[in-house]
Amino acid sequence: MDQLRDQIRKPESNARSRRLAHACVVVAIVLTGMAGILSWRISQRAAEDAAWVAHTFNVTAELELTLRNLDDVETGARGFALTGQDRFLEPYISGSYATRLDLEKLRTLISDNLGQQRRLGVLAEQAKTRLDAAADLVKAQQNLAKFPDASYLDRGKEVMDKIRA
Repeated sequence: MDQLRDQIRKPESNARSRRLAHACVVVAIVLTGMAGILSWRISQRAAEDAAWVAHTFNVTAELELTLRNLDDVETGARGFALTGQDRFLEPYISGSYATRLDLEKLRTLISDNLGQQRRLGVLAEQAKTRLDAAADLVKAQQNLAKFPDASYLDRGKEVMDKIRA
């Protein structure tokens, strides 16, 4: 009788073991799939983050270039105003042109961010004021053929201080 019971229990035990093995395989497949999806999503997120970091560096580099070009404008205009020598007009002219290009490139780079667009509007207005002040300084030297008074230099310095801020 015990043997008969053992034979009846064995198929139950074997069926239970098979169901448990199948369940373990299914769980392993599901977990592997979930790990794969999670890994893919993490790599996608890392790529997106890397793209934003690169974008931020591009914007920062363009801002620094804009400031350098505005410094060239200021240096050239002051040099010309102090000496009357045309060789000082080169950084003024090239810096003026480059500043306009820089602002357009910045406008393109930040077209997706309204807050940055507003700040760029402020920067563009300050840059325009700086370019106008430098143009006034150059014109004063060209028209007067002498050193313009300090108010021209003070105006330019005030604008550049605002731009740097």
